[in-house]
Amino acid sequence: MKFSYDEFYNRSVESGCTESDFTQEIKDNVKELIKRINNLGYQPPMYFSSCLRSRSVHEHIYKEKGTPTDKIPWGSKHLSGQAVDIADPKGELADWLMINDKKIEECRLWAEHPDYTKGWVHLQSVPPKSGRRFFIP
Repeated sequence: MKFSYDEFYNRSVESGCTESDFTQEIKDNVKELIKRINNLGYQPPMYFSSCLRSRSVHEHIYKEKGTPTDKIPWGSKHLSGQAVDIADPKGELADWLMINDKKIEECRLWAEHPDYTKGWVHLQSVPPKSGRRFFIP
């Protein structure tokens, strides 16, 4: 299944972003991220669960979790259009990625380790500080 920019945009707006959140840099980041995810070749349907986040939406998400303001991850790639969460209720995508780790490397994607993302998969187009392909958030 292929993702589209419009799909990403619409999901982001549904979650509280506005057109002004989509700067040219963010649009370019989103297009690159989607291209890399589509190149994975994963065939079953996939659905975005979290896309671009405005700072206020991001803050709200973490405050609802009880995260103190000084512990909110402001370096999140969701804020720059370089990350997406994909719904994965049965863990099938996560299992596929772990088995096909060479493919995720070829596509220049990084993922939060599935042990920390039950029910979704987090993919991003830039490496985390650790540089690990599957990293601990």
